[in-house]
Amino acid sequence: MTYHEFLEKINKQSPPRRAVSGGTYSMDIIEGVDSVDVSECEAVIDGDVEQLDVAFDWSSTPQGHSYWSRICDGTQSITPSDIASIGQLIHYHTTDDIDEDCDFI
Repeated sequence: MTYHEFLEKINKQSPPRRAVSGGTYSMDIIEGVDSVDVSECEAVIDGDVEQLDVAFDWSSTPQGHSYWSRICDGTQSITPSDIASIGQLIHYHTTDDIDEDCDFI
C-alpha cells in the first residue's frame, strides 16, 4: 500500500462511535435524535415534564411524537425507562472524552 492509498483509506473511515450503557436507546438511536437541548432534558429529569416540549425532536425517537406528546400533556406518566433514555441523550451530548474502546470514560 502506498502512502497516498493509506491516506485515502484513513480519510474514508468514520469517526469512532461512543457507546452508552443503561437506558433503552442503542447508539444508532442516540445518534439519530435531533435537536437535543441538554438543559431542557435536564429539567425534564428534574421533574419539569413541561420542558419535554422543547427537549428534543420527539419524532426522531423510537417512541415517536404521539408517545412524548401524551407525556407532555399529562395523559401519560413519564416512566423510569423514559428518564433513563433522556439521561442517555444528556450523557451523549455532554461527554467528549472517549477511550480507545470508544466507551465513555
